[in-house]
Parts: sequence; C-alpha cells; structure tokens
Amino acid sequence: MEWQPDIDRMGPQQLLDHCWQSIKPVISETDIIEFERDATVLIFRSIFNFQHRLATEQTELAKPYFDKYVQSIEIQKQTFGSEVYSEVQTRYEFFENNPEALRELQQRAADNKMWRFYAAVADNLFDRLCPGTRGKGVRVEAPPCNIGNAQALQTALEGVRSRMPPVRGCVQASMILQVSDSISYLTSKIDLTPHRTPSSTT
Repeated sequence: MEWQPDIDRMGPQQLLDHCWQSIKPVISETDIIEFERDATVLIFRSIFNFQHRLATEQTELAKPYFDKYVQSIEIQKQTFGSEVYSEVQTRYEFFENNPEALRELQQRAADNKMWRFYAAVADNLFDRLCPGTRGKGVRVEAPPCNIGNAQALQTALEGVRSRMPPVRGCVQASMILQVSDSISYLTSKIDLTPHRTPSSTT
C-alpha cells in the first residue's frame, strides 16, 4: 500500500491528476473523467477486474471470466444500465486485438499503481458525495460484488435507492478493492469488499 505522496491529504482533482500521471500509458483520459460520475464507479471496477485477467493470463484463457461478467451484468442491468455489457465487450475486444496494449498492461500489472488508483478514487468519491456521514447514523452494508452475489447486490442497491436516492452512488463509490501485494493469478484474490454506506437515518 505504498503511495507517494499521501493521497489522504489530496483533494479530488489532485488525486485524479496524480493518478492520471501514473497510469496514463494504460488507461484513457475518458476513463478518468468517467470517475467523476458516481454511478460508473462499480462498473469500471468490474471491467478492470476483467482486464486484470487479461494481463495475468493468455487472452483466450480470460474468455471464461468475460462470460461470467456477462452473466453478472445481465442480472444487474436494472441497476447499472444496459450500456454496461457493450462497455465490457468493447474492452475485451480491444485487448484481444491489440497484443501490444495487452503486453503494456501485463508489464504494469506488477505495479500496484493502477489498483491503488481505483481504490483511492472510490474512497475519495465516498467522502465527496456524502460529506460528514462517516461515523453517523445507521449503516447499510452492500454484499461483495462478484458473480455469486450479483442478485444480493442488486437488492441492496435497490433498497437503498428507494429510501434515499443520492446514496445509490455512494454504495458503488465506497466499495474498496482489496488486492494483495502480488497480483499474479495464483497468489492473489481480487475482490470487491463492501464499505459502510449511510442510510436515510442520520
């Protein structure tokens, strides 16, 4: 978890600028801009998880992971929107058809900068979207975001949205990516772990 400088003291734009300089050879500026939209955070987390598989295994071996994401996305369409499938499909095809880009991702997969970027931006968005809510009121726990919990996640998000619409983005933005120091397929577990989210009681 080695970040320099201290990201906890950065404002939103400082954080984005710092991270962008670290990973711009791999990820497009459009993706960075998308992080400003709270509803896209979880979508990009899922996409990047899939890209990690492309980076650590042969492309053809990553296809089953893509299929699983398709299944999960189908379940979550009501929550995240129908455009998610095409987004993942486009990225899969890009890396499948651009071996140089895949090799670049493979080289940078050993460096945790990209993973820290995603986790840091999500945590920062939580503070920015829900100022003053940490440590207050009743909390709503969202289940881990993976294929096995897709239905439960959708239920949790729908429940929160029905009580307090603005919180929906916070649920997504506050899910923290847990990654071990080594991110090879055999030695690490990529998972999205739920973070606390404020309910309508404050």
